[in-house]
Amino acid sequence: MKTLTLSLWLACIGMVQAQLNAKTTDCTFGQAAESSIAYQISANLPTGIWSGKNEHGQQVTLQFLDNDLVQWFTHCDGKSANSRLFSWECRPSPYADASLLLTDWKTGQPITFDVEADCNVLTIMSSTSRIALTFEASASEAEMERTAQLLTGNWENTTFPFDFEPADMEGAYLTYRFNPNGRFVRKIGNRQRQVEEHGSWAVAKDAKHLILSFDNGKATVAQLKYVRVDELVIHHLLSCQDEAFNTVEKDFFFNRY
Repeated sequence: MKTLTLSLWLACIGMVQAQLNAKTTDCTFGQAAESSIAYQISANLPTGIWSGKNEHGQQVTLQFLDNDLVQWFTHCDGKSANSRLFSWECRPSPYADASLLLTDWKTGQPITFDVEADCNVLTIMSSTSRIALTFEASASEAEMERTAQLLTGNWENTTFPFDFEPADMEGAYLTYRFNPNGRFVRKIGNRQRQVEEHGSWAVAKDAKHLILSFDNGKATVAQLKYVRVDELVIHHLLSCQDEAFNTVEKDFFFNRY
């Protein structure tokens, strides 16, 4: 009986140890890894979606992309309140596990965060905020591919696209052409003047947003509110070299042509 009890006790210890080892193995960031923590953070940031709450209690979602861009969404009442696009760089730091430098694509303003890594949680800290970010699964590759396939092609705006309709806006138009090779062409204009812009496009990791990176160095994030074979609704703002065509952030309705 004592032998049986001892055997059961040793078996239980073995099971607990195995669970602890498995839990440790499941960690994304580990001190025992051959590579540095800063390198691990840099390599793992683009693998999914990172979410947490800011100092105001608002949900924050960051999507790091492979092209050195990151989408920063601040949500309010379950809806996306605003989005910002940054370039990002992760560096070693003597004061933390890493230093994360974000540069606003619109203003060029840099923001530096100290980063602490704990298993699958990243805590980013600045002088004004502290956000604990946890990893979330992104959309499946099949879902992202399906969204990309639906977007590929030519789209024409079906309503007046601009904020004002003065007399010289007769014949106003807005079109997108999303090519299969990841390039796009946007045409904006009216009978008097036309603007043609080129760049690269990609579906975000949540398959609900579209990243537009223009050849002139600008970028924007559009929310995909409705995507079907012949209909498209995107929520974004127009910002181009001709200020007459700029708009506030709003819904744009398209049909395939």
